[in-house]
Amino acid sequence: MPNMANITVKKKDGTTDVTWTQLTPSAGDKTPARWSQVVASARANLRPTFESQSRFNANRTARNISFVLKYPEIVQVNGVDTVFATAIMNMQAVVPTNMSSTAIDEFAAQLANTLKASLPQEIIASGYAPA
Repeated sequence: MPNMANITVKKKDGTTDVTWTQLTPSAGDKTPARWSQVVASARANLRPTFESQSRFNANRTARNISFVLKYPEIVQVNGVDTVFATAIMNMQAVVPTNMSSTAIDEFAAQLANTLKASLPQEIIASGYAPA
């Protein structure tokens, strides 16, 4: 099991770092670990958030891992910062427990690198699958 830690990623410009600050580690199956971009706002409800949780499937033959990222757009309404809209990503992974650690490591790397590629980012930005 990984240890809870901050997560540093690059902004769209490719050079500026953004830190997902650890808030709460998971207390076990079905309890999410939570992060937030604390420097984004003094108010917690105006910050981007990220969470992950895991659990066995019904047959205990695989681990279900889920991720939820919420990214609000903040605008000023009568001088008050307000959530205008929120983009949400829900992702589910199922990893069989009988799979080798080598194959799981490769799956994890290819998944992360696929999402870092430009085409998946363009799909999310445009809201359309490629034609």
